[in-house]
Amino acid sequence: MDKLAIATVIVCAVLGGVAGWGLAPRITWVSAQAVVILAAIAAGAGAGWQWALPWVEEEWIFRAEPTPASQILLAVDPAGAPAMKQRLRRAYANDRSQAAMAVEGAKWLEEHAEANNVLVLLRVADNTMPVRTYEQLYPLVKVAYEHDPIACYHWFSGTGHPTAEQLGFSSDQFAIARAVVERMRAVVITRLPAALPLPDVGPGPQTLARQLRANWQVGRFDLDAVDHPRMDLPDERKANGCYTMNAILSEIQRFDPKYRRYMINNAFTPKLNPEFAAPR
Repeated sequence: MDKLAIATVIVCAVLGGVAGWGLAPRITWVSAQAVVILAAIAAGAGAGWQWALPWVEEEWIFRAEPTPASQILLAVDPAGAPAMKQRLRRAYANDRSQAAMAVEGAKWLEEHAEANNVLVLLRVADNTMPVRTYEQLYPLVKVAYEHDPIACYHWFSGTGHPTAEQLGFSSDQFAIARAVVERMRAVVITRLPAALPLPDVGPGPQTLARQLRANWQVGRFDLDAVDHPRMDLPDERKANGCYTMNAILSEIQRFDPKYRRYMINNAFTPKLNPEFAAPR
């Protein structure tokens, strides 16, 4: 039991004792008064353990000690915060550990992966962050796809938390992947706006579409799996989602670096030229 849990139970026990002390004068026998006070203390401690403690533990992480790990739970679905907090309280009540709340929080993020994956950084309204993210993602997605395309999908889509071994990452690569996720969460928490379409510059999206049709198996493309990630997709669609991501990142690499921001904007917004891939 952590210090917060101990303090909560003690406070509830004290409140129970105060209530018992108020009732005791109504009883004549001293021994009976003592029994009433002790019973009230026990009842207060029990109520604190059963009902007050899960609520205190849950609210503590959001109000007293907010961290990026707790703030992201609110940011991915602000309207769903009451339901999310109830799930955390239930998890704590069942297991009596903060670890159980952390596991439930991870499930919540996976269920809201569309607002909690690295594509957020490619779509943000910033001139440098999408390009910087692309330069980090491109080699990582390539490695992960070649090692395990399903683990690759879970990682970049936010629908899972694969290990470095499952992704085929070195310790340095995994550190970069972790830094990208932390940056994405900071963007989600601060609610930076998504990018608007950029003015045409250099090769247009049709050029990207032609390259993808020429160099990749377009029949495997699944942009819906990329745009709307879900944990319950069949493994084939998850693998195709990673294939799609790897293909687009690889083809953008062929363009002159000065055009990358424009090509990223075209490739990772919902209005991507639909000719080469499944409709959105």
